[in-house]
Amino acid sequence: MNLSKRTLRRVFGRGSFERGGRFYGGWWQNIPSAYRSVISINGKPAIEMDYSQYHPNILYNLHQAVLGNEDAYDRILGHEHRDLSKQIFNACLNASKELKRPPKGMKISHTGKTWKDIKRCLFTAHPQIEEAFFTDQGMELQYRDSQMAEQVMLAFAKAEKPILPVHDSFLVLIDDKELLLEEMQSAYTSVFGKNIVIDTKKAKFMLMPPPDHFEVDEMTAYFGWLERNEAADQFYGRCI
Repeated sequence: MNLSKRTLRRVFGRGSFERGGRFYGGWWQNIPSAYRSVISINGKPAIEMDYSQYHPNILYNLHQAVLGNEDAYDRILGHEHRDLSKQIFNACLNASKELKRPPKGMKISHTGKTWKDIKRCLFTAHPQIEEAFFTDQGMELQYRDSQMAEQVMLAFAKAEKPILPVHDSFLVLIDDKELLLEEMQSAYTSVFGKNIVIDTKKAKFMLMPPPDHFEVDEMTAYFGWLERNEAADQFYGRCI
């Protein structure tokens, strides 16, 4: 894990500045998502929040349709296959032509369905946006969500508060949770004129609280952060 990678860059695609455009480069983006729940900022606990069912919501709004209360991915193959359904949804959204077989590396045998059956389930679950699949719209949606991410990050920069983006989610200090909710909702509303549910990422590890008698002074609170940065400086031979 290279802690010196703190500079973000936008990556566009398809030879256009209106395709793609997401922000990449931060070390926190390249670690298992479970580990992000224990990231600290200046030695203080952080929280991660993301847009719920982001691209399904965007697609339904663009088509002037209503997504409804049922989870966009659960309705494809059931809740037990939600993660797979999300992969299928995004793969079919990013494909430029209809896929005759599952994308490389995607395993579907445990569902008891053929790829043809699965595509039928996808279309049945989302008839209002069926025309969006296999049309390479994924990069267009990434451009829209990158514009919203930029708006949120600029708001935090203006407030001189730290923020770590992970495409459609953001890590901030727990004390800045309400500000993040406000800015994420504002960014979405400014583009689509509607509200969207924003979720708090659940911690994957149990953090044990300190004993009641344990007192933390300012230097102790920052000690881990200082120690990690000093080690990174020595390892990479550069100031970060």
